[in-house]
Amino acid sequence: MKHFFILSVFLAMLPMSGNAQCNPNATTKYLCLGIEPNIGASFGNKGMRMNNYALDLYLGIQGRLNIVGSVEQTYNYYKMDDVKTYFSNTGLAGGLAYQFVKNAKSHWQMKAKMGSTIGHADWKNTFYDVSVSFVPQIGKSSSNGSLSLGYRYAHSRTEDIGHHNFIYFALGFGL
Repeated sequence: MKHFFILSVFLAMLPMSGNAQCNPNATTKYLCLGIEPNIGASFGNKGMRMNNYALDLYLGIQGRLNIVGSVEQTYNYYKMDDVKTYFSNTGLAGGLAYQFVKNAKSHWQMKAKMGSTIGHADWKNTFYDVSVSFVPQIGKSSSNGSLSLGYRYAHSRTEDIGHHNFIYFALGFGL
């Protein structure tokens, strides 16, 4: 049911992105909306790895600073003493994104967000996330890809599961 909900939200917002996305070459400043689905994977830390599927929504005035909202589905693989455990959770997050290097063909962006798991999560946690992304323009369209390197601290709210730090890579596609 969680997968159906996330997919439904994504498909409902897809037509909206065609009319509301930001034009990177515009000289006027106006309110814009950007959508970026992305997938990420982390290195192991204390026996746990993270795989993340997220849908980031960007809202801001045409320029360098954007407000970010995120819905994500996270799968954590935990292995200790040859016993494997899998945790699945859905999270909501919010934060800011700043484009610190920007030209006509690409930009570098720093994103900071914090969020928490919702619903009946296998591993309840509050997370703090910082990432740096390279975002090249794809052809002559207003779409772009992104390659990110990030750090996430997950503060556990579930007994017997400690806090974890993750370094991860993510790939995205901006609409």
